[in-house]
This record gives sequence, structure tokens and C-alpha cells, in this order.
Amino acid sequence: MHPTNTNITGIILSAGESSRMGRHKALIEIDEKTTLLGYQIWLLHAAGCERVVVVVGCDANLIIKAHADLEVSWLVNESWRAGQFSSIQKGISEAIEKNNNGVIILPVDTVGISPDTVAAIIESALQNPHLDVIKPEFEGKGGHPTFLSRVFAQNLLNLDPVSAKARLDIQIRNSKSIMRLPVNDKNIISNANTSQTFETLKLEQASCAKKL
Repeated sequence: MHPTNTNITGIILSAGESSRMGRHKALIEIDEKTTLLGYQIWLLHAAGCERVVVVVGCDANLIIKAHADLEVSWLVNESWRAGQFSSIQKGISEAIEKNNNGVIILPVDTVGISPDTVAAIIESALQNPHLDVIKPEFEGKGGHPTFLSRVFAQNLLNLDPVSAKARLDIQIRNSKSIMRLPVNDKNIISNANTSQTFETLKLEQASCAKKL
């Protein structure tokens, strides 16, 4: 049983150009009825996120149109070329207005994560409200998604998105209240930047997509 009434928002980062992939990652088909973005939206809802917002930028209209029937809030980052941190700030700004227990940040190209993994992160966050950050790790390697408390997330909004400090990994390293959560899910460290790497991970994602 996954947590409910969590007051946590899931934020999917899907604003980039996906230049190495050759087409936008959000629109890649997992199977005949499910896109990668569609699976990620389902994943966060299934794991216990109360709301899911998707930050889009490049090809925003195409992505929104392709997923018009899904339960999600859309945020268009007109400044997506400024980098991922600007999309993180966009998502946080929307999320913390409505959900008080923090956010889960998930890049769209982290492929094949289990709902149980995300649920474990959410459960740890609810049990440890004093924590700023919960970062999953597999065999000592940190991965995604990442939980940020409301206070920690809100402080990120004060940073200039083009400054040297405007990187989530840097801000997490500076946190004094972080949990490294061991999980038995190697896909938290996956990243599908090219068609070749995506095809390697696709079968695992497709097996999960059958649950939709």
C-alpha cells in the first residue's frame, strides 16, 4: 500500500530540447498506448504524490496536446534555454503554493523506476519532516527522484538561475539535513539521453507500463 493524502507534489522536468535523442523524450513511445512522459505521470500518482506538475519548454504545445487526457498540471517555462534549474524553480513556485510537505523532482529521462521506490522516498519524507532532502541511492550511487522539503525548495527560488550556484546537486551538497536512502532499484541511476540507451532500458519500462 502506497501512502495517500501526502500533501506532496511531483514535478517532472521535461523542458529541454532532447537534441541527442533526435526527438523529444517526452513523446517517445513505451508501447502502443503509453509515452515516456505518460508513464512518469502515472508513476508519481501511483507512488503517492497528491499532484503532478510537468514543466515543459521546447515543443511545449506538441507535448501538452499528446497528453491532454492525463491528470496533470502543465507549466510552460519560456526560459527553458537557461537550463534545468530554471525549470526546477518554475515547478517549485507552483507546487509550494498548494502542497506543504515538499516536492519530488523527477527528470523525464530517468527510465524504469518502480512505484515502490518513489513510495519509499515519500514514506521516509513523511516520517522525517525535519529533513531537507532525501536522495535515493543504489550500490552507493545517488539517483532520482529527489525529495525536497518545502523550506529547502522555497530557498531555491532565491537563486539566480544562471549563477554558478544554481545547480540542484550543489545545493543538496550544502544541505546539513539530508538522508541517503538505499533502494533496490538500479534504474534510479539510469538516464536515457540517446536512442541507444533508451532502447536498452525500454523493456523494463514497458513491463511497468502494462499496469497503466
